[in-house]
Amino acid sequence: MSDTNSVNEESKAFDERMEQRILNGHIPDLRRTRPTPWFYNNVWRHPYFVDKVIGQYYRFLKANLPFSGARVLEVGSGPGHMTLELARDGFHVTGIDLSPYSVEVARKFASENSYTDGFGSLEYFCTDFMSLDTDTGLSLGLFKMVLDGSKTVNLNCHDPL
Repeated sequence: MSDTNSVNEESKAFDERMEQRILNGHIPDLRRTRPTPWFYNNVWRHPYFVDKVIGQYYRFLKANLPFSGARVLEVGSGPGHMTLELARDGFHVTGIDLSPYSVEVARKFASENSYTDGFGSLEYFCTDFMSLDTDTGLSLGLFKMVLDGSKTVNLNCHDPL
């Protein structure tokens, strides 16, 4: 199987999974979460757990970004919950993902954002991250940041905060 076929299959799988989540009440917005019983074994099942896990990741990430207002690239941004929150905190954020449906969902929830004071900027693409110009790149799963296009900082989100 070629790399292109593999990427296309992965993208399709992400699309199907995200569509099921949205159809079952998922709101990928850290400030608008609500109880969603469909997520019976997932942090997204209740706002308390979202804050304890995803919220902690976000607070850790924000505390380790290089400067307020930085340009940030999130690789694998999915439905955009982290990118939206970063933009709300004044960062200029680009989210990219393999899943066209996830990007569509991210754009929809970003367009519904009512928290505009101090909002930076936000855009989403289904694209190759190597073609974008950013100050900082991150992947939530890896917590690696690339600063100023050359310096990489490894962050371990499991260290005590």
